[in-house]
Amino acid sequence: MKRYLVFSGNSYYASGGWLDFKKDFTATKAAIEFANSLHEEDGLSWVHVVDSKTLQIIAYVDGSFCGNTQGSYLKYENALKLTKE
Repeated sequence: MKRYLVFSGNSYYASGGWLDFKKDFTATKAAIEFANSLHEEDGLSWVHVVDSKTLQIIAYVDGSFCGNTQGSYLKYENALKLTKE
């Protein structure tokens, strides 16, 4: 398994745990680009990028803010920010 793990889904489904796992990556940039595409192109309401070495969520999109016209991209403290550029 590669270091960066991407999980995603829709808010209205029960927690899926590993069933929400989408793909793993060796580079943070590739993981975040994929996470952005899941949210923007596939319409998934939440996405988490997890560092498997530190077991921390390093970036996320929270489905509860998806209707925000300013962008639904948020960040955890010390996390990389997912941004629309």
